[in-house]
Amino acid sequence: MVAYTENGRLVLEDRDHLLARIQDEVARTDVGRGSAVKALLVERRTEAKREQAEEDCTS
Repeated sequence: MVAYTENGRLVLEDRDHLLARIQDEVARTDVGRGSAVKALLVERRTEAKREQAEEDCTS
């Protein structure tokens, strides 16, 4: 089970479901150019910045 916040709410998600969702998202964004790994890193870094901004607002 993985817990994270999304738009101010707590989300609990089964790891297998999370993995499948991420794989689906990467598959949709892969148009044969560049690297799926780079795209995932960009997405994760963006999410981390958003999470940090949320944390800063609640501190």
